[in-house]
Amino acid sequence: MAELAGVQSTEQGGPELRKRAFLSAAGAFLDGYDLLIINAALLAIVPTFELSGSQTGLLTSLPFIGMVIGALTAGRLCDRFGRRRVYMIDVVAFLVITLALAATQEFWQLVVLRFLLGIAIGMDMPTGTSMLAEFAPRKQLGRLTSLMQTVWVVGGMIASIVGFILFQLLGESSWRWMFASAAIPALLIAIMRHSLPETPRWVAAQQSAPPQRAPGRGFSEILRSRTFRTAVAFFTIYWVVESFLGGPPFVYTALIFNKVLDFGSSQALLLSAVLSFVYVLANVFAQFVILDRVGRKPLAVVVCGIAAVGAIATGVLANATVGLVIGFGIFAVATQVAPLPFWPWSVEQLPTRIRATGQSIGSAGGKFGQFIGLNIFTTTTIAGIGWTTYFVGVGVAFAALAVFVLIVGKETKATDLDALDAAL
Repeated sequence: MAELAGVQSTEQGGPELRKRAFLSAAGAFLDGYDLLIINAALLAIVPTFELSGSQTGLLTSLPFIGMVIGALTAGRLCDRFGRRRVYMIDVVAFLVITLALAATQEFWQLVVLRFLLGIAIGMDMPTGTSMLAEFAPRKQLGRLTSLMQTVWVVGGMIASIVGFILFQLLGESSWRWMFASAAIPALLIAIMRHSLPETPRWVAAQQSAPPQRAPGRGFSEILRSRTFRTAVAFFTIYWVVESFLGGPPFVYTALIFNKVLDFGSSQALLLSAVLSFVYVLANVFAQFVILDRVGRKPLAVVVCGIAAVGAIATGVLANATVGLVIGFGIFAVATQVAPLPFWPWSVEQLPTRIRATGQSIGSAGGKFGQFIGLNIFTTTTIAGIGWTTYFVGVGVAFAALAVFVLIVGKETKATDLDALDAAL
């Protein structure tokens, strides 16, 4: 098909494919940067605004409700009007809101703007994932769609470093500069994205769609089809549970070690920055070495098992500082590799006409899981129910998730998107 020339031209990779992949996944960078910059900023915001544990939980978790709304809205819009239009809107919105955050004076302003920022971030998830899938050659489908997770942890790593440096230089006034710093990558991404074209597969799907499969009917088509319902239900459940369990320790890393284990602020931030670097190395290895060779299902089962062991070790070694840091590190790294299979799962089981819509359900579910987890498992809660009880419980839950994937999960390695469109 002539419409797929853009895909065929990148079949062997090269600069054009790398450019498209990077810009498609760039929204995930902003997501990771924002989450980790708030991790550092909280050490300055909490004393500045004298926040309680519930207020801290609201500030960190409310953006995830915004992401739920943004993802569900953007998924349908992407399938109806195209991927390119939506991702230009969301990155410009991110830029404007980030600058406004740096100028806030009241706690309620922080809350409102963080919620709006969540909507902008959420809009990019189904957009970027669909674009990655539809630009990717078949043999690189897994590693390119999972780029969303790797770029996300790169954003987090850079944010951890920036947050550590700004906190050392400016102390409790550093949080404004931390928020403002996110505007720099947002501006660069907005400028570079302007040259990225619409995906050839989306264009072809619009031209060939019969009336009963007209754009904009994605949610109803998913609900009517048992095949689509089953696929979306599986990867959404996986993402909800993983996010619920793995999100709070990741976002609260610095606060956990500062407030619960009495690490100094600088020590806590340094530990968070070091862990974020390890996250990147682990994700790159899993993405480029394991995912397309071994498969999505085996990777998910193994990494959830490792997360279970690491969490239980963290709980049991509560009074052994060195052992605790190692156990927590194993747990934290595993929880940041566990999302990798979700990204190819969420695009390799759905045809182009409903791909973004279905993916948006999974993304929205994951963000809702993080919202619930961040509200339930605040640092105050962890200190209240006990370190051991919390982490052993999380470990058992991750073990159950591994069993769920082993029994219900589907291997989608080597999926041909053209054949998928023709069959479904």
